[in-house]
Amino acid sequence: MFGLISGLSALRGNSAKGVGAVVAMFVTMALLLAPWTYRNYQVTGGRFVLLTPGSSDSFLRGYIFTRWEFATLQKPPYTDAENEVNAWFRKIARDAGTAWEADEVVDEVNNARVAKQMIVTHPLDTARKFVVGLFTFWYEMTSLRTSLVPAALAIIGWALAIVGWRRANRENRPSWLIWLPIVVMNVFVAALIPLGRYSTPVLPCLMILAAFGVDTLLSRRGLVPPGREQAMPSG
Repeated sequence: MFGLISGLSALRGNSAKGVGAVVAMFVTMALLLAPWTYRNYQVTGGRFVLLTPGSSDSFLRGYIFTRWEFATLQKPPYTDAENEVNAWFRKIARDAGTAWEADEVVDEVNNARVAKQMIVTHPLDTARKFVVGLFTFWYEMTSLRTSLVPAALAIIGWALAIVGWRRANRENRPSWLIWLPIVVMNVFVAALIPLGRYSTPVLPCLMILAAFGVDTLLSRRGLVPPGREQAMPSG
């Protein structure tokens, strides 16, 4: 996403240097991923050549983890939901004439087939899984107590981040560099599996934007020393 937005910006500005930087970014990414992709190609006999199987596994888990009793933490997701999911995967493998966890590539093929069926035959459940996942992404952990920590950080962080984002827009500062990974990862993970532990990588970005909100609130009260107005770099 950084590459696409930066590339479009460079093209609009007729910046050959900007386009070159974006090309270098994608080339570097390809070089970093290539060894692992080649390793997977070798160990699976050419059956799977990307990063790792498991996306269908994660996608199906979302149908269980976003149910009311787990989304509201009335039941512990990492025990009750996990056991239910594992039983489902064993049934999928059994119906396909295989054994679950005997071959992860075969499991991926079996789960992918069921995932496609769920999208077609249970569209409302799929929509619920995605929408609920957008929120449980920020708090659904092992228990209610552990879930309160990321939930509190998320609520406080978002409240302050909105203040910072509004100020950044008024001052034409490039806040998209900070909120883009937050939004993209939230949407991406919500489409797969809604678990609070996956929100951890985006918390630093959220805290940076929230800090700009804190600076804004302090400035309004005259509590920021002179020279501190440039809390974020201008574009």
